[in-house]
Amino acid sequence: MGNAHEDLPAIWSVWVPAQLLNFGFSPMWFRVPFVAFVSAAWTAFVSNKRGTASNVSSAAVEEARPGASTASAEASAAGVAGAS
Repeated sequence: MGNAHEDLPAIWSVWVPAQLLNFGFSPMWFRVPFVAFVSAAWTAFVSNKRGTASNVSSAAVEEARPGASTASAEASAAGVAGAS
């Protein structure tokens, strides 16, 4: 809820006009693709705005790196294989 004061006006400034255009002027066949496009654009915008390197901790980067936790994954797999 920490970002709600920033996020709600931004969300409303995108989605209210988008839905007014969508339901007011778009033909029926174009409504779903239009919402999908606006949603993808909004997600890209938020990801770009919030996803800077300063917002990501080094622990999260290590967890997301492929092969970073292979020792724990191998131990877990060995435990599962030994249980069979």
